[in-house]
Amino acid sequence: MKNDEFPAFSVLMSVYKKEEPAFLDQALESIEDQTVKPNQIVAVVDGPIGSELDAVLKEHQNQNTDIYTIVRSPKNQGLGLTLRNGNGVL
Repeated sequence: MKNDEFPAFSVLMSVYKKEEPAFLDQALESIEDQTVKPNQIVAVVDGPIGSELDAVLKEHQNQNTDIYTIVRSPKNQGLGLTLRNGNGVL
């Protein structure tokens, strides 16, 4: 299937310091490997995260530079506010 057969869509997700890097990697791979791929993936980092999580984000962004946007919040704000911050990028 071609992506141009479907409406454009974005994926918005948050990343928090307590996430498992392997699970984040699997989630991002799953999004990237779908039959119909999103036109944009916005990952909103909810406060400081560890180097392992940051490395996973950077790896996926480097492999798919045309669709990834990473928004960083300087402090943890919780899921609702974090996703609202990312919504402004969509």
